[in-house]
Amino acid sequence: MYTLTNYWGAIMRIGCVLLLALLVPGSVLAQGTIQGRVVDAETQDPIPGANVVIRELLRGAATDIDGNYTIERVPAGTYTLEVSFIGYRTETRQVTVEEGATVTVNFALQQTALNLQEVVVTGAGGPVEVKRLGNTIATINAAELELAPVQNLSEMLMAREPSVAVLPSGGLTGEGARIRIRGSASLSQSNEPIVYIDGIRINRGGGFGSGFVGTGGGGSPSRLDDLDPEAIERIEILKGAAAATLYGTEASNGVIQIFTKRGAVGPPRFNFRIEQGASWYPHIYPPNTGFAWNQAIADTMSKYLGRTVRPFELVQENFIHELFETGYHQSYSASVSGGTPGVTYFLNLRWASEDGPFGGKTGRRYPPGVRTLSADINRIGQATATINIFPSDKLRIGVTTGLTRRHYETPNNNNNIFAAFTLAMFSKPELVRFNNQTGSPAFMTVNEGLQQIYSQDVDRFFGSLNLNYRPSRPLMFDATFGVDVVNQLSREVFPFGWNIDKFSRYNPEGVRRISDLNSLDITADIKLTHRTRLTSSLESVFILGTQGFITRRIEESAEGRRFPGPGIDVTGGAAEQSVFESFLEVVNLGIFAQEQIGFNDYLFLTIGGRLDANSAFGSEFDAVFYPKASLSFIPSDAPFWRPLGPISSMRLRAAIGQSGLQPGAFDALTTYVPLASVSGPGIAPGNLGNPKLKPEISTEWEVGVELGLWQDRLAVDATYWDRVVSDALVDKQFPVTGGFRARQLTNIGELKARGVELGLKGNLYNSENLSIDIFASASYLWEQVTDMGGAPPIKVGGAYPRYRNFLIEGYAPGAHFGAKLLPTGPDRLPVDFNGDGQPDTRDEVLAYLATLRAEDLINPANGRVSMPQSLALVLLADEDGDGDLLDHYLGKPTPDWQGSFGATIRLFRNFRIFTAFEFKAGNYYVNNLTFAFRQANPVIGRNLPWSAEVVRDYATGGVDANGNPKNDPQVRLRALERWLNELLALAPFSGLNGIKPADFLRWRELSLTYEVPRSQLQRLWGIDRLSFTLGVRNLALWTRYDGPDPEVNAVGRGSGSQLSQNYLDGVDAFGFVLPRRVTFTVRFGF
Repeated sequence: MYTLTNYWGAIMRIGCVLLLALLVPGSVLAQGTIQGRVVDAETQDPIPGANVVIRELLRGAATDIDGNYTIERVPAGTYTLEVSFIGYRTETRQVTVEEGATVTVNFALQQTALNLQEVVVTGAGGPVEVKRLGNTIATINAAELELAPVQNLSEMLMAREPSVAVLPSGGLTGEGARIRIRGSASLSQSNEPIVYIDGIRINRGGGFGSGFVGTGGGGSPSRLDDLDPEAIERIEILKGAAAATLYGTEASNGVIQIFTKRGAVGPPRFNFRIEQGASWYPHIYPPNTGFAWNQAIADTMSKYLGRTVRPFELVQENFIHELFETGYHQSYSASVSGGTPGVTYFLNLRWASEDGPFGGKTGRRYPPGVRTLSADINRIGQATATINIFPSDKLRIGVTTGLTRRHYETPNNNNNIFAAFTLAMFSKPELVRFNNQTGSPAFMTVNEGLQQIYSQDVDRFFGSLNLNYRPSRPLMFDATFGVDVVNQLSREVFPFGWNIDKFSRYNPEGVRRISDLNSLDITADIKLTHRTRLTSSLESVFILGTQGFITRRIEESAEGRRFPGPGIDVTGGAAEQSVFESFLEVVNLGIFAQEQIGFNDYLFLTIGGRLDANSAFGSEFDAVFYPKASLSFIPSDAPFWRPLGPISSMRLRAAIGQSGLQPGAFDALTTYVPLASVSGPGIAPGNLGNPKLKPEISTEWEVGVELGLWQDRLAVDATYWDRVVSDALVDKQFPVTGGFRARQLTNIGELKARGVELGLKGNLYNSENLSIDIFASASYLWEQVTDMGGAPPIKVGGAYPRYRNFLIEGYAPGAHFGAKLLPTGPDRLPVDFNGDGQPDTRDEVLAYLATLRAEDLINPANGRVSMPQSLALVLLADEDGDGDLLDHYLGKPTPDWQGSFGATIRLFRNFRIFTAFEFKAGNYYVNNLTFAFRQANPVIGRNLPWSAEVVRDYATGGVDANGNPKNDPQVRLRALERWLNELLALAPFSGLNGIKPADFLRWRELSLTYEVPRSQLQRLWGIDRLSFTLGVRNLALWTRYDGPDPEVNAVGRGSGSQLSQNYLDGVDAFGFVLPRRVTFTVRFGF
């Protein structure tokens, strides 16, 4: 087990090294000073926080509140001084520093939407200007999100970049999101991008582990949201293999690298942020609707509902909304940064707490001494620190550390018969009793469901050490070493006597499950860069490096059932006990090389590659080589350039490359599983094994153009990309004669995808009292399973018939398949009441319906109505004639198009409005299981207002003014048509009337900020900046979807099997809709 204390010794040793480094004197060579001021070229307003850096020394300073900067102890010589700030064109100047002299260099920066001089790191082998790269790399700057109402990394990524899809899955407090970049690049392995922070790979997982603990699919926390959003400076995103080649195996799904904030030379600067807010679920769930089928039931309903109920009167109660409350969240953060020419530092502390909008705490009819135990709570404490030490002008030592402690609670949820929220949706007013407050028809009461506890505690430490040494100007040596340690303890508890209504018979003596998951990720990254000018026109940058990772996961899980009494709540005290233990370790080692040739600073050719070895490869496969090449051409920087109408800048780019994805740690091995029995232990065949197993290979090429319009006030970019995944790993069933019944991964598949990415951003208008900046993005995605290597279609979600996602050749991965009604003419219906095997005419149906009586259709014991709900009565189509009635294509769970748009508006210099919208559209379908159950299931459904009405009308043929059945066949016919065409669903009609268009537009973010003028801050105890922000998240939703929320999904991050994580998409199964959240934030500093 890896506890945080195991690493304090190592941290202390690093601290001693740093302390010694602090004692090392700086350069004793002749020194001078560079100072100046940075302002906006149009308004002449100072630009605080701009970065001023001496390129050759990697040293610099940040401008203060007045735009001033000072860089001291600069060795005599000639340097390139660079100043950059978000939204402005990067400027450089040549400056000569003489011994003992002070040089003043002022900058007036022009606003720009296209900054090709921006420096990035990820995928480039080292710091490099964007214009030199032929591949796409996206940058999200945290400063641009200062006004956005975001609480974690997932929300920082959402609706920011084309082809970067953040899938929230549900609206429970603290719930994580899945991430997809350019769709899916694997049929069987993880489709999540790999994630780095300051050069080290980190745990990107989520959920509750693979042991006994689970919540039903939703409420899964993300390990990415452990990271402190206030400590993030920027996020760089590589979108595919063409950009991610240097990251080798595991990088085919893209790369996300997070960079933490750094200190700058200057006096200590303190920043504080206080946030308070509320959240609530929109009341959009249809009420529970039912009717009494006789006077006795009507009298019982009248007693417990508190009003007079007549037989067959449609009665509505919303037992779902009764579980909602107003949530409350708060967060506090404080940071300090600064430094000297020898040391710079940054430290941020943050504490956040949220008690979300799931309630169920009041209005419950509990026995004495009982209270609600289920909760949605997320509490997190975070500390992040960075320090950069410059022992000499040639050496920089950087250290980053982060600590997180998190406590998380969530209710049981989603497609789970024990979830209180799901049980509330099942509930029926006609079944309300004293010990069944909502009329739950099966499994347990809602009040019993509220007695369950699901919690998780996480301790996390990450740390990195970076050494950057420049022995001479052409050479740079860079090495990064780091660890990420996560200790995660999850619990699931049904306390002794939890079935307080004596309704459920599931383990009334209690159940306790725990899962203790400990992870360790170790990174070593070493590279050498040689930069030289070959001729007056040609420049060479050569990079050679090696990268190694060790990933280790140890999990221990236990389950105890049937405790002797209350208070004994450890698994060892249970009468029935089960244990689970797993160990996994993966080692990856690669070497890479890259050469970049630049011609006159406007044409750049890059070639490179990486050789990878991985412990998961089969014994007959040693290593794999991933090549790359790219070209970047900036005609607007060439001497022959002349502006083309409004086009002031232009870049053309192209790239091609490969990366891979390795199989699981043991997939190549022949394994056996233990068997326990009363007669002694034994073993049985487990995994068949495949010594030839190798990684999937993703080959991707892209071309793109970037245009700056009207002096770069607007920027337009467009990219077309194409990807082929060969040797795709497919789970194939081999003959079981040898006893190996499990499927075996084999490199036999192929997956293709292509897409378009469009972006627009810039300044529409700028004056002293009004400025309007806009942004918009859109991406198109086409993807298809083109080869399964002879393997049959793979159903996602196992044998569960209601999930209709499949992997089938010729279709998008995860496409929906299911039933369709047999097409008939206008004078017939797809029913066979007379048993002749043909669709009945309307007259035949009317004649049959005229023979029915209410007492024949309603079960007097439970009120269930006999509806046409069998294949003997309802006729389905078989379009391909193969006898499979459920193989009709019904749509795909991923949209053709997705994107976002919004604006930042500055009013009267001190007010700023920020807004963002997100959309998904085009062949986008969601399997609405929430309504499918509620509209069709005879036991736990038929309680939607419209379905209850249809069922009542079919049963009664309409009712008169006194509530008596009329047995009118025309009323029954209208009800039957609605039943067939709108409501009939679930097995054996899986997919019918349930898979619906889900295009949507969501108003994702809105905020209003007031920045107090500096002239009014002079009396506030030295405060030099103060702002107030009112922000709202998830304001409104416009959608074609007929369910609660098209973004709800059956599984969240880290829940379910890997196949379900990948392709169980577009499935709405009793999830929580995304809540609306209002936040008031105060920021100040000095």
